[in-house]
Amino acid sequence: MLGLPLHPLVVHAAVVLVPLAALAVIAAVASARWRERHAGLTLVAVVAAAVAAVAARFSGEALAAQLTEPEAHARWGTLTMVGALVLAILTGGWWVLQRRDAARPGQRGVGVLAVGALAVGAALACLTFVVLAGHSGSTATWTQRLAAPAAAEASPAVAYSLAEVATHADAASCWVAIDGGVYDLTEWVGRHPGGAPRILGLCGTDATERFRAQHADRTRPNAALASFRIGDLA
Repeated sequence: MLGLPLHPLVVHAAVVLVPLAALAVIAAVASARWRERHAGLTLVAVVAAAVAAVAARFSGEALAAQLTEPEAHARWGTLTMVGALVLAILTGGWWVLQRRDAARPGQRGVGVLAVGALAVGAALACLTFVVLAGHSGSTATWTQRLAAPAAAEASPAVAYSLAEVATHADAASCWVAIDGGVYDLTEWVGRHPGGAPRILGLCGTDATERFRAQHADRTRPNAALASFRIGDLA
């Protein structure tokens, strides 16, 4: 859209609409005055929030085809989408039961109370998921940016053999060989968005095929990798 990835644009709709819808549901269930005035508006809000959450999740998957998508962010994004859909369904059910009970003054069925309680629980879950999705996404983005300074203009003159690389095969000293270069990923082990095990499994090896299979020519992972280059593979 306008030359920009869709995900950074639609994710803001989800970040705003899902919490607002969740708070509106809580208010509607807890307050008779809010129910009388805004029950219909609350239902519209949760449907809009669910649509925004779905759009944000699937646009995130499309962006991941070009850039690395942190596993934690993907997980919380998926939970936000599922939570928003469940919230929409429960709110719709609560709205129908509420209208039915409204036609019977003085009577409020157990069903509307139970569904209302479930809707409040789903609303609280959505609030939690949105916060964690936003936090994991922003943390991963800035971690990668700060960890990827501009690469040196010329490759280092130092050369290492694969046997020497193999001696640096744990978290204390993690070297990998990729495309003829040698990289010291020790500092990156604990900061990798996909988790430390993804990097630890590469330590001391020629990881060219595994790196390319995962990241191909994506800009951000390759820029981050270049910042850790310490020499050439002899």
